[in-house]
Amino acid sequence: MSKSTTMDALRDKLEGSVGVVATKLANQKHIASLKDGMMFTLPFTLLGGICMILMYPPIPGDATEGFLAAWKSAGPTFPLFALGYYLTLGILAVYSTAGVAYSLAKSYDLHPGHYAFVSMAVFLTIACPETFIKNSDGYRAMALTNLDASGMFAGIVVAMVTVSLGAFMTKHRIMIRMPDAVPQSITACFEVLLPLAVSFILFTALNSVSVTVMGYGLVTFIASLIGPILSVSNTLPSVILINVFVIAFWFFGIHGAAMMASIVGTLQASNLVSNAAAIAEGLTPEFVLAGSWKSIFGTQIMYEALLVAILIVCRSARLRSLGKVALVPNIFNINEPLIFGMPLVMNITMIIPVIICTILNTTVSYLVMSANLVNKVYISTLATMPSPINAFLSTLDFRAVILWFILFAANIVIFLPFMRVYDKQVEAEDAAANEEG
Repeated sequence: MSKSTTMDALRDKLEGSVGVVATKLANQKHIASLKDGMMFTLPFTLLGGICMILMYPPIPGDATEGFLAAWKSAGPTFPLFALGYYLTLGILAVYSTAGVAYSLAKSYDLHPGHYAFVSMAVFLTIACPETFIKNSDGYRAMALTNLDASGMFAGIVVAMVTVSLGAFMTKHRIMIRMPDAVPQSITACFEVLLPLAVSFILFTALNSVSVTVMGYGLVTFIASLIGPILSVSNTLPSVILINVFVIAFWFFGIHGAAMMASIVGTLQASNLVSNAAAIAEGLTPEFVLAGSWKSIFGTQIMYEALLVAILIVCRSARLRSLGKVALVPNIFNINEPLIFGMPLVMNITMIIPVIICTILNTTVSYLVMSANLVNKVYISTLATMPSPINAFLSTLDFRAVILWFILFAANIVIFLPFMRVYDKQVEAEDAAANEEG
């Protein structure tokens, strides 16, 4: 059996097993709603990130003179910037609750808008009672303690349970039914009343039990359960494994970033908000795995270096044409033309340097940021922004750009010998195809 036939058989077998499992996992209602629902928070994290940049301009900490120094000292006190931060990142749990509920309700063919609001209402009933206060002026106010990253996972639980209860009750016709003459818009409002009441009673009761038994509410209890997962996910072995999984999925022709977003996207968003909150309080951020760190300082560096290696050493017409076509998309982090055009899918020769570079980038950037030699990511940026720019904007640290280019140069050096080997393979394949033609 020829090498190509063997590889084709192996690819078909892997796609038939790994691909099917991965596809089922990605399409599972609750996992898909978690990934899609968190996308609703993107505008709020971007706006919150802009407010963070305006509140804390990127200048040395010991700078005391000049316009930016004066701005930095006054920035956190500007009401507009502070309001923008606290109404975006400061209450991100509210938006994530609504987003997940909306996405899951759509998958169950329920009214998504109604369940988004119902889930928010139920979440607020358990997130705010402990902090619902009356100030000296007689105005009532809600503290934001449970509405930021610390309450995000509780909000997701509330959204999933509330919508699942609604789906169960709708399926079994446990609802307030109105006469056929009543308009559908009004009927839909009544149909959601019972799920709202049941969810409200359920979570209020659980919250009361939590306060009675443990001395704190359900939001804090769920956060304490998630805490060990957050800690483990922020370790070096975990972040290496996450990025290697991204590459492994791509190797099998599965969208790696989308698959991992279903699993770790919520952790990254939560860690980003925690890091931003630490900066706002003058503290050192804790999490390296936050926001777009694993992309900016991991896979994006690798793909940019791979393209440069193609343009430097390749002589085959196919690869040189690919390099020219993929150049502009790659600059803006659209890597599919390179991944499928090369292809990297089931490419044994190139998967070796790809994994080496991914592990190198992840390890070095993790260690450097853990040692606080470079700021950790705490600002959300646009995914299509050129990666070196994102490296700066996400950390507001010029040293992050230097780190990015050091890793970029190292990746190019790693790719060059492998690319020479692969270029010769492609030339031989093209020559054989021309002879057969």
